[in-house]
Amino acid sequence: TFLYAVGVFILMAILSTLIWWSSQHTVITVYEYASWLMKWLGQVPPVLALKWDNSLLIVKNMIIYNSLIATLVAIIMWYYIGMNDRIAHVTKLIFTRPIVKYQIFFWEIVALSISMFVLMGISLCITLASLAIFSALSGTSLLQVTAFYGLSYIYILGFGFSGLWLSFIAKEGWNALLYSLILWVIVIFVLPEVSSALNPTNSLNPVLPDTTLLKDWILSIIHTYTFPFSVSEHYKNVSLELIGANNPLSTTYYKNNFYDISVLISWMLFTFIFAWRSSQKIDPIAWDIL
Repeated sequence: TFLYAVGVFILMAILSTLIWWSSQHTVITVYEYASWLMKWLGQVPPVLALKWDNSLLIVKNMIIYNSLIATLVAIIMWYYIGMNDRIAHVTKLIFTRPIVKYQIFFWEIVALSISMFVLMGISLCITLASLAIFSALSGTSLLQVTAFYGLSYIYILGFGFSGLWLSFIAKEGWNALLYSLILWVIVIFVLPEVSSALNPTNSLNPVLPDTTLLKDWILSIIHTYTFPFSVSEHYKNVSLELIGANNPLSTTYYKNNFYDISVLISWMLFTFIFAWRSSQKIDPIAWDIL
């Protein structure tokens, strides 16, 4: 399972680089050909409107990949890891040793944290190598990319803890997987859509002229009370701000994004506490799944 996850994270990081390079190369090639044609016709070509001065645009696709794919990999991987002992009927054997329940949870958390750290580290190394090859790797960009993957680590850990928590409380294996997928859909798709307070037609059709928040008081109330729980939106906001930040270590950046970062940390702690509480209710006799 872990090797599959490694493959997915490597593929995400490589695809993010290739898509960025392909987009930039295509736009510049078309512009150069159009400029040559206009000069040949005696016309003055316009200045290229798109700017590529921010080398960290190479990381932009990883925001989407981490939010959609990496979270799904984390929650499913740790559902399977959490269920393995129960399905293999080794619980009774484990509790024949002089151990307490929190020790099982502790080592599960250690394994989860280390595995997610390794996956993030692999993606970070590929991204840094891509920056060094295709763009410029400065001290500031190094800090920004490292901080981005640090925030991604916190965000994805929450989904890993969720998968572990649901694997602890489920009566049957398929229930835990179903609950994990439902939680993922709610956090990734439902909450961002509900909390956006956009006209549903405009949300589906972003080319329409008016895509701002509606002034309807019902949608405003829904937005006010649901947006704080939209973890994926907070992750996207703070990540985009981090990519464009001039100095990611400045106090200004953290003051402006304190709310979003607090939500991400709260999400991780919230799922951690639920996983811990459920681990303390383990019944050594009835915990195995037939």
